[in-house]
Amino acid sequence: MAILFIFILVSLTLVNCQTDSDNYVGSTGNCKDMLQGFINGQLASALGSLQLENLRKEFQRSLDDKDSEIKELRRETESLKTTIEEGFAGGSYFTNKGAAAEPLCLPPDPEWGLHTESADNTRGYVYGAEYEFSTLTDSRKNLHEHDVPCAVCRVKQRSVVITIPARKSCYPGWYQEYTGYLVAGYHGHEAATQYTCIDVNPIGIPNSQGDQNGKLFYPVESRCGSLPCPPYVNGRELTCVVCSI
Repeated sequence: MAILFIFILVSLTLVNCQTDSDNYVGSTGNCKDMLQGFINGQLASALGSLQLENLRKEFQRSLDDKDSEIKELRRETESLKTTIEEGFAGGSYFTNKGAAAEPLCLPPDPEWGLHTESADNTRGYVYGAEYEFSTLTDSRKNLHEHDVPCAVCRVKQRSVVITIPARKSCYPGWYQEYTGYLVAGYHGHEAATQYTCIDVNPIGIPNSQGDQNGKLFYPVESRCGSLPCPPYVNGRELTCVVCSI
């Protein structure tokens, strides 16, 4: 179609050149130059359009191939994950001075060894955990004072798992297990706590809302000073991501 269009235009130009040469002495050379320039321009335009279309198709094929690779990688990554245990998050009471810092994931089917039935004041204690999200303004606020579920997972063919605070994505070369928000105990409470990365879409144990306390999970925000701002922002809640390699 493009070649036919160029041929018609060239024919019209030749007619005009012939007419001009009959009326003006010395006009033939200028007409040839004009015709040559016209032909070169049209051919360049046609070839350019063809090359552009080929590049567009090649780019789309590249995108399709990359999308397929990403989907396959996700399928392979998901197949490597195995849930070992699902249960209830717990830990020490938030005001206990001798509290254990780390949270626990307690199974729904405990097995008992030697034990006594009565409570004893000379022991360490384990309580359930609650979200303390009353100050949030997003949907997570609805989980305030709900009990916290948990899961322990195993990732095959990975030797290292790390939690990176203040990131929502892993650095190149690492696989993302999940992303979420950083939580810990309230800074004014006596019990020691650890930073924990909870899922970006946390859930609560159904029908568990109630101010029972125990191990408490509060949002964690950055505070400027010894922490440089920027890049950090004073008072902003911190994200987190769990990565493996």
